[in-house]
Parts: sequence; C-alpha cells; structure tokens
Amino acid sequence: MGKFYGELGDELSLHVRQQAWLNAVPRPEKRSITDKTEPKSRLRAMKDGGIVPALPPCSTPWIVEQLVEIGPVVAAGMGRAPIGWTDIAAWSAMTRTILPPWQARLLRRLSSDWLAESQAAEKPDAPPPWTEPDPDADRRTAISAKVGNAFRALLGSRGRRSS
Repeated sequence: MGKFYGELGDELSLHVRQQAWLNAVPRPEKRSITDKTEPKSRLRAMKDGGIVPALPPCSTPWIVEQLVEIGPVVAAGMGRAPIGWTDIAAWSAMTRTILPPWQARLLRRLSSDWLAESQAAEKPDAPPPWTEPDPDADRRTAISAKVGNAFRALLGSRGRRSS
C-alpha cells in the first residue's frame, strides 16, 4: 500500500485501539466471592462519572463505523478472533457496499488491532494507546527555555567577571 494508505491505516489503528481500550472491562486483581457488582468497561465507568472520553482525530470515521457494524471481532473456538474475509464479504453483500481491496485489507488489520488492544486492556493498569495533547505544553516549553536562557546568561556573565 502506498504512503497515503499507510498513514491512513496508522491513524485509524490508533483510533480503533483507543476505542478497544475504552470498551475493555479491566479484570480486577482480586475479587471477593460476595462482590456482586457487575464489572464495567472503562467507557461506562467514565460516562457514569460524567467524563466524556477523548478520541484521537479520525479523518475517515465511516471506516471505523463499518468495522463496528461488521463487528470488530468474532467469536472463535477459544475466545475471540479478528474478522475474516467471509465476515467482510457477508457484510458487504448484505449492505450492498462494494469495498475496494485496500479497504477490506484495512478492515482486517483494524480488527486485529482492536483484538490485540482489547486483550492488553484487560489489565487494570493498562495505559491508553492515546492521550489528549496538553494544550499548555508548548507554552511551558517556551517559558522553560526562556528561564534556562536567563540562567545561562546570568551564569555566563558571572564566569567572565571572575576571570
């Protein structure tokens, strides 16, 4: 695939992995037998707490919507598996959606990414694949550089005086 499709795939992979992390239900380290509370996904816990989770930018949300509509993963003999060609072909036939080959391959890749992230995200301390950029980071970096330059200038002028 070309550079465009590669970059698009990377962007969508990050978006899909973030969604998988949010939808994962972390497995607690220890759980009491008497604990009858239903485990929640990170997304449900955030929404219950009044938090709107952030997602990375996505320039082609319809591809992610297609993946979710097909089902990001399928049931397999020992758990879950990525979607296969037959799943994509069945969805395509039923919805009368003609997919170019690159998009079908991308949907399979995204399904694998979803599955891998959702399995890793079952650990309670699993970090999210993406965090929202800090809007003040550039400002803090600029201030830090100015302060550093001021100290270097001060120390430099002291060094010249003592010589």
